[in-house]
Amino acid sequence: MIINYFQKIYINKKMNTEKKLSDIESEMEKLEIKINEIENKSIEKNLSYHDYEIVVKPFRDRYNKLDMDFRVLTKPEMEPIPKYGRHMKLNMFISNVMSGGFIDYDGSGRYATETEISDIQIYPSDIRNGIYRKDFKYIVWFNK
Repeated sequence: MIINYFQKIYINKKMNTEKKLSDIESEMEKLEIKINEIENKSIEKNLSYHDYEIVVKPFRDRYNKLDMDFRVLTKPEMEPIPKYGRHMKLNMFISNVMSGGFIDYDGSGRYATETEISDIQIYPSDIRNGIYRKDFKYIVWFNK
């Protein structure tokens, strides 16, 4: 079987994406363990919540960044849009986030098309950090 140039690029890109996802998952698992260790040591040492937050912050920040990267790279599974939630264009969501209309504590969204919703979440902080999928034109927002 002859593989053309574009097929090779696609195969390499797919393999690279799968490797990246695997590496991200592995690092996230290690960070979860580290965060749990910090929490347990903080309890043992009777640290204040403020001191605990200072110690755990770099690990949580790294974990959150990896989580964003994972959601950008992962292949979505689609299903029909539910009757609940607010279906909107991505650019409208971005505009609302940038004007303060949505924050992470309000809820979360999932990437969507005109007719289907994905299993990949999107948060306002993704927009603020500039790490979000550009291959979807819609989201469905769910308030808490």
